[in-house]
Amino acid sequence: MELGTEKAATQKLESSKLVLERQNKELKAKLAELETATRTKTKGMITSLELKVGNLEEQLEAESRERLAQQKASRKLDKKMKELALQLDEERRHADQYKEQIEKMNVRVKALKRQLDEAEEEVQREKVGKRKAQRELEDMLETHEQLARECNNLRNKLRRQGGGIGLSSASSSSRMKRTSLAPGAGAGSGDESFDDVNDTTNSVE
Repeated sequence: MELGTEKAATQKLESSKLVLERQNKELKAKLAELETATRTKTKGMITSLELKVGNLEEQLEAESRERLAQQKASRKLDKKMKELALQLDEERRHADQYKEQIEKMNVRVKALKRQLDEAEEEVQREKVGKRKAQRELEDMLETHEQLARECNNLRNKLRRQGGGIGLSSASSSSRMKRTSLAPGAGAGSGDESFDDVNDTTNSVE
């Protein structure tokens, strides 16, 4: 009876052993599958991470180039702004100089205009004086012509009445001729001749 009991226990142990061995094989197979899946997944993750790292490196390099380009453009813009500021200051200085010159020119123009106005006034006064002198000259010429006509009329009258005139008449006529023909005789000589003619006429009458 004890032998049967031991044999049954041995068989039970062998059955348990077989079950454990089968479970062990199954676990090893699952472990191998898990390791394979893990390696594949890990490899995929590593590849994906490497791609992301490469993209990030490229993006970082592009950003660095862009930042350098922006810095270069910023320095160039700063230089241009400084040049424009200097040019603006120069233009302002020139504008101030031009403004000062224009003010001086305006003062000069005003002075010249004032002188021109004064000269025009002087010319106008001279024109007025010239017209006045011209009128006086014309009046004198007209008076002279009138006196000459009167003298001629008197001479003609004396010639027509020459036969009835005495010695005083001849003497007066001779004196009038000498006076009118005397060198340097002017308006006063003409007046004296005219007075002599009047005296002669009065004596004839």
